[in-house]
Amino acid sequence: MFAAATKLLGTNQESAVIRSIYSWIEETNFSSEVLEKSSDELLVMRVGEVGWCDWGEPERVIGTLSNLGLQPQWMQAIAA
Repeated sequence: MFAAATKLLGTNQESAVIRSIYSWIEETNFSSEVLEKSSDELLVMRVGEVGWCDWGEPERVIGTLSNLGLQPQWMQAIAA
């Protein structure tokens, strides 16, 4: 569905087509439905000087982007 919609990205129909696609996607819990079911195949890597935020809510994603000094075009539309 996303591949078929690429020609509408950047047009005035972009928001409507993205909302339509996401309305078909069933909500899921990434931790329990993906990570827990793949635990035998996952590895952990130690890294330093990184931040972390649980992006379980849209406000958290926006907060992280703001903290990084990033403001994508879609974020400007939300602020308006």
